Amino acid sequence: MLLLLWGVGPLCAQDALLSGPRVGDTPPAFEVELATGDDAGKKVDLLARWKDKPVLLIFWNGVTRPSFGLVKQLDKYGRLRQPEGLEVLIVRITDQPEKDKQHAKLLYDNYDLKSPAGVAPGGKNGPDNYGLSTDAGLTVLLLDKQHQVLFN
Repeated sequence: MLLLLWGVGPLCAQDALLSGPRVGDTPPAFEVELATGDDAGKKVDLLARWKDKPVLLIFWNGVTRPSFGLVKQLDKYGRLRQPEGLEVLIVRITDQPEKDKQHAKLLYDNYDLKSPAGVAPGGKNGPDNYGLSTDAGLTVLLLDKQHQVLFN
């Protein structure tokens, strides 16, 4: 896991661009409207459901080839670590929720992204109190079992 985070760190960390809760913060739970999986079409608070489990939380703002490649690798990594309890949630932050739910389903059905994916409330700003930057293509948070941010 350390190697993966070491490799992702330089891609996500820019001094001038801060996005999302900081290391040590405990972000609030929020509902996501799921587009994939057993709960597709429902609003679900997966952080509450995954109480006492580590979570890799991926906020995705705009799909590009590089961001898709990274999300695909993070999804694959999450599935490899799932036996150890890691859960992965891919959250689209968008002002076009219906379009992005359809796109999330397309990626799930055709491109082997198998983690739950959906659309966050709050449009391009994402969930309240998360402080997501609209300039960040991806904000990746690793939460420990108490959902405290270990990595941003």
